Amino acid sequence: MKAFCLHGAVLKKGSQSHVIISNQVLNMYAKCVHVSIAREVFDEMFERNIVSWSAMISGYDQCGEHWMALHLFSQMKLLPNEYIFASALSACASLKALMQGKQIHARSLTSGLHGNMVTGEGMAKQLLEVPVVTTSSHVLLSNLYASDGMWSNVTNARKMLKGGGLRKEPG
Repeated sequence: MKAFCLHGAVLKKGSQSHVIISNQVLNMYAKCVHVSIAREVFDEMFERNIVSWSAMISGYDQCGEHWMALHLFSQMKLLPNEYIFASALSACASLKALMQGKQIHARSLTSGLHGNMVTGEGMAKQLLEVPVVTTSSHVLLSNLYASDGMWSNVTNARKMLKGGGLRKEPG
């Protein structure tokens, strides 16, 4: 209810023409699981920036509307950042859309995000969802965490590897 009051105050003051304020209203609705109202705000924005696209795509993904997240991602005219790529990869993982996930990951690589932890972690977690008995995804995730100095996450990734009865292939 407070979200509607805040949005009403923004409209009353005419502040919806400010991209920063509109982004905050959009993000608020998405986080309150009012993704359809968030989309209305998005569609009515005079100007959209990377934050606008990120809030809407991640909002769809977090609210379980994964196809909508991917559809909106495909409509982007701006170059996605690592957070948008991570949301798109998360949507692919939820849908078990491996081929589309691979395409998005390849696009992130061509965008110069190959060394980015958020994108790499999203892709590795997506690969863990695929019902193939291989250690590659677990090892990739462990290595990503190690390269970022996230040692407790390394330990957890290795426990998942061992807990699944898998062993790292030599080499």
